[in-house]
Amino acid sequence: MASPFRVFRRNQKVMLAALVLLAMFAFVFGDVILRIAGNAREQNPVVVSTDKFGDLKQSQIQVLLQRQSALLGVWQLIYAELFNQQNPQLAGRIPLEEFLNLAKAQFGDATEKDVVNGWLAANYAEQMGIRISDEAIYQFLRLNSQKMLTEPMLTGILKNRNMTAKSFFGLMREALARIQLRELYELSMASFPPAQRWDYYCRANRKATIQYVALPVGDFLGQVKNQPTKAELEAFFQKYKDHIPQPDSSEPGFTVPKKIDVQYFEADLTAYTTPQTVSDEEIQAQYETDPKRYDKLDQKYRVEAALKKAGEKKETEKKSAAPAEESQKPEEKKPEKTPAGNADSSPLPPGEGTSEDDAKKKNPPKTSATPAGPFHLVALGDDPPPAALPETAAPDVKAPAEAPEAEKEIPARPLRDLTPEVRKIIRREVEERKRREAATKKLDQAFKELRKIMAAKGREWDVYEMEKTKKPVPLNFAALAKKYGCSSGQTGLVSRWELDRLPIAQTQIQSKIQTEQPSIFEEQGSPLTPYVFDSLVSRRATLSATPDRQRWFLFWKTEEREEHTLKFTEPGTREKVLHEWRVLQARSLAEKEAERLAGEVRKNKTALQEAFAGRTDLKVQSPPAFSWYTEGNLPRERSRMTLSTVEGIPQAGNDFMQEVFTLEKGETGVAMNRPKTEVYVVQIVDFQPSKDALWVGFKAESFSLYAGTAADEMRRANAVWWEELQRNAGLQWKERPKRTVAQDAAEEE
Repeated sequence: MASPFRVFRRNQKVMLAALVLLAMFAFVFGDVILRIAGNAREQNPVVVSTDKFGDLKQSQIQVLLQRQSALLGVWQLIYAELFNQQNPQLAGRIPLEEFLNLAKAQFGDATEKDVVNGWLAANYAEQMGIRISDEAIYQFLRLNSQKMLTEPMLTGILKNRNMTAKSFFGLMREALARIQLRELYELSMASFPPAQRWDYYCRANRKATIQYVALPVGDFLGQVKNQPTKAELEAFFQKYKDHIPQPDSSEPGFTVPKKIDVQYFEADLTAYTTPQTVSDEEIQAQYETDPKRYDKLDQKYRVEAALKKAGEKKETEKKSAAPAEESQKPEEKKPEKTPAGNADSSPLPPGEGTSEDDAKKKNPPKTSATPAGPFHLVALGDDPPPAALPETAAPDVKAPAEAPEAEKEIPARPLRDLTPEVRKIIRREVEERKRREAATKKLDQAFKELRKIMAAKGREWDVYEMEKTKKPVPLNFAALAKKYGCSSGQTGLVSRWELDRLPIAQTQIQSKIQTEQPSIFEEQGSPLTPYVFDSLVSRRATLSATPDRQRWFLFWKTEEREEHTLKFTEPGTREKVLHEWRVLQARSLAEKEAERLAGEVRKNKTALQEAFAGRTDLKVQSPPAFSWYTEGNLPRERSRMTLSTVEGIPQAGNDFMQEVFTLEKGETGVAMNRPKTEVYVVQIVDFQPSKDALWVGFKAESFSLYAGTAADEMRRANAVWWEELQRNAGLQWKERPKRTVAQDAAEEE
């Protein structure tokens, strides 16, 4: 075998030349290649790591986001197909936003955190052997489309989305596997033992009457003497730097939420109303729109007038008869005995004999169940019929027909046949309608002009953003509002929850100005806050109105600042962190003082009013009685249980209720509100009703009517279960996921 050195010696010139070339190439391009490789790793970093199912890189998360968006997009088209085309009678009955929210609740939203959670759940489902068949997917589609989705419809929808049936069924298979995993857990939590049901029943029906003294945490900031070290302060900042501060949270946060600035014109219809004249022809036309309703009102007023007239006549007769009765003093007569068996055993009135008329009065002829005469008040519902009156009392009132009113066609009557009261009612209705229509027309015209001005200015800003030419002059909203008879305002930079507290947030997005309030069956406008934060482009004039369409806003978004995390070295950050640190120290001091005061009350066995009678700094409050949970205004089977509010206590919260309702009558305890801005010394005055009365109601009432009281605990149990799944998988986020404020709020809750 030839020696390798002999080969090298034979070809050394060629090989040395090649080595020189390789060295030169490495010198020139080696660093570039290494940088490209490094950048490739940086551009596709590991975002999520797990011990159980591997890692997820940024590119993989992007694929998951695209798949989730595709799934939700198909369901959006299913909505459009079912509720807007195939079933006109159902169009708008279920708003699109509500339908999509239901889909997101089942499948998850197209956000990084939701798709990663879905990926984790799908891996657990596969590990447990959960398999979803095609028939299960068909069944799910049928049930969630109210059994109206057909195969041709689905084929057309998928074609519209450029998606194959195989791809869609793959997405649905993964989604239903995640749902099945969750349902298996929820099934284990579905039944409640009797003792737990009793507790939930008491939360909905037992009311507490309390007295309390509030200790604001802010009052104790001056008592915080110790100062943190630099290391302690930086560690405190690191702990909460990724938290978005929430108004109802007890924890600080040093991530600045997304903020926007909104400028608006505001108008109330009353500012545009003018007096309107109403003709008899308009009154007649309005009457003919609903003669049945107006005839009922007419009958009501005629009956009232007849009763009043009869009463006045009777009163006049009594007054005229009074002098004659005084002059004639009849002798007292003993009552005559009536024959046995006579139903009327009462004596005859003084001075009356036994004439034929008297006999008729004593034994009136039998009548049918329906009283005769013109005064059976059908129009007044369940009111009892009045006593018989003289026939001359109301000659114009006609007896109701025997046929059901639904089968009759009410003929329109001339105005002269209606009572003055009904004519006044119709006149007011016509006048109000004309005033509103005229005001709406004026407002519509004013807002159209303002919208044109805003659109022109918006185009100027678009050109400026693209070309960075001369910056446009801002619109003078105050001057324009004065010119067009409305008012103007500006929110300044506000977060989502700050905007929610402003009057403009109580309105709904509208496409145009309309006179009438929409029916409850019609699709309502979108809520303003999520639309403005998530969808509205800057400087695009948008219309909104209150649900009664009385107040209108024309607005646009002028500025938008994205969410960002503060840096400890930024100016003002250290002071903010120090303030939040001191708030936590003050909270501990306030709680200790409350415990001390409560201990004094327990020791002396006195009422709060007596215990703090001489303390001007401690005001004893006595709010109305309240239950732990309360219902809305809907019927019980449709109502939603929510935490009760307590007068004088901002955001009482679950912990406050827990403390109050574990005390006994006369006992004193210490509680805090949800954001822990106040500490309370609480004393129980009474509980109502008694436990015996509650027990009777508990045995008779269905659990479904108060099951909503378990919702908060179920949510907390679900959160703990999910945290355990993540901990078991060793899931860790290498960088903070992009989330919405709504997700942060839901997590905090």
